[in-house]
Amino acid sequence: MLDERLKICHISEATSGGVMTHLVQLAKHLAPEKFKQTFVLSTLKNQSLLNEETFHGHELHLINIKRNISPISDLISLVKMVRFLFFNRFDVIHCHSSKAGVIGRLAAWLTGHKNLIYTPHSFSVNKYNNKIKNFLFSKIERCLSFITKKVICVSEGEYYLACKQYNLAPKNKLIVIPNGIEVENLSLEISKEEFLIKNGFEGNEKILCFVGRLCDQKNPEYMIRAFSQIENEKVVLLIAGEGPLRKKMELLVSKLKIEQKVFFLGEVKNTTEILSISDIFVNTSLWEGLPYVILEAMSVGVPVIATNIVGNTDLVHDHETGYLVNVNDINQLTQTINNVLAMEDDTVVENARTLIQNKHLLSTMVESLELFYEEVCDNEISQENF
Repeated sequence: MLDERLKICHISEATSGGVMTHLVQLAKHLAPEKFKQTFVLSTLKNQSLLNEETFHGHELHLINIKRNISPISDLISLVKMVRFLFFNRFDVIHCHSSKAGVIGRLAAWLTGHKNLIYTPHSFSVNKYNNKIKNFLFSKIERCLSFITKKVICVSEGEYYLACKQYNLAPKNKLIVIPNGIEVENLSLEISKEEFLIKNGFEGNEKILCFVGRLCDQKNPEYMIRAFSQIENEKVVLLIAGEGPLRKKMELLVSKLKIEQKVFFLGEVKNTTEILSISDIFVNTSLWEGLPYVILEAMSVGVPVIATNIVGNTDLVHDHETGYLVNVNDINQLTQTINNVLAMEDDTVVENARTLIQNKHLLSTMVESLELFYEEVCDNEISQENF
């Protein structure tokens, strides 16, 4: 029997954090009767993929792509991608993350694929790059936008950055489909009190939580230095995530003499459970698209403190759905943590939950993407008939 489902190929260099969450959502929730999905993923950030034959039941192909510019390695990745796409035809090529957006779109264009979709999940152009880098990256994004059907921004802030601030793509090539999550009732394997007692505390301490890759973008040093200034002895910090800065952060914790109150948990499969036993979640990122971890924290009723940057501000409205702090203002972050720990009013938490229910449900995101894929393919058929 002829398989009439739309063939979607997802290509991604980023295979951890929010991008991975997004890919898993698509694998699990796009209608299988409408879409046949294939995933082309890099293992460089996720070695566990080497042990997988499929990606949540879908066809999986492994082609490594380095995050940083590496001419020889990038050429090898491009050749492998071209070869794969030459022998496998798809209705839609959907590239996720900046580097896969370059390699994947070039390979798709070279092999005659027409429906190229790109979701950066946070553009690589930002004010923390030097001017040469931003100039180069913005020109690459702009050039590739002309062979791209649509660029999906995961937040209004990202749309503004792409359209107005850096002119990364023509306005008619940009659309916004916000990230969404599944709101569910959790049955925790361990309670907050049990966790604290197990780790040598009394059980009535407050827990601050940082979840994210330990890298420059996520800026964990800001969190640690602010935490070191909190005078309340009954506060502990959980750091969930791995990355190139882990050893440096462990040394910093030791230097600041707070190692008895800071726990490096490494990669955590179910971050929602860690968030659920926390009293405050803190995001200290320098740049973001629309962070899944903030959505998750809000959904389980944890107050959010976040840096005042694009992506975060789409979710955290200061003193309405959370609390905003300036990047690297250690004193401000410390004071905000102290203030939130002392609060008893749940209005901000309830407002945040309402925001999730109204704008960021997984079902809404999936439905929008399904309609989008169908519309892209219908337009292609109409143009061919014309």
